Amino acid sequence: FWINISMLCTFWTWGLINPHLVRLGFTPERLIALGLPSSFVLLTIMIVAGGRLSTLATPLLALYCMSCSFVSLAQPAVGMAFPQALAGRALSAYNLVIFAGVFCVQWGIGLLIDGFKAAGWGEVAAYQGAMSVLLACCMASHAYFLWAKPHNQGS
Repeated sequence: FWINISMLCTFWTWGLINPHLVRLGFTPERLIALGLPSSFVLLTIMIVAGGRLSTLATPLLALYCMSCSFVSLAQPAVGMAFPQALAGRALSAYNLVIFAGVFCVQWGIGLLIDGFKAAGWGEVAAYQGAMSVLLACCMASHAYFLWAKPHNQGS
């Protein structure tokens, strides 16, 4: 419940402050580049702490989800990158890719956890291993985002 409330407040806050940030020169790309690494720090804390987080699990997960919301700033940028007549189609395709991707990531994490447990890892270690793979993939994706951005200006 509290994680959902925090996410609702996060997206509401983005809606309120984003126009002001744009006027100050903070593009979605810049906000993603600067803000998303905070999610890597929080995920690392949760991975390292493992099962010792019982009392802090909900607040840390809420903060992690809130810090991941920087990526959501890409959606309006996608719509604005296309002519008005094509923006709806572009956003529909974007949403389809996002939902398919989220499903694959969640399914993949479950497979990793099961695979690690089948390899003899304990419950907590299997989760730590799966979340470490997630962290590595997220960091690699962010590095590619930072590297590829200048090469995508004309396309």
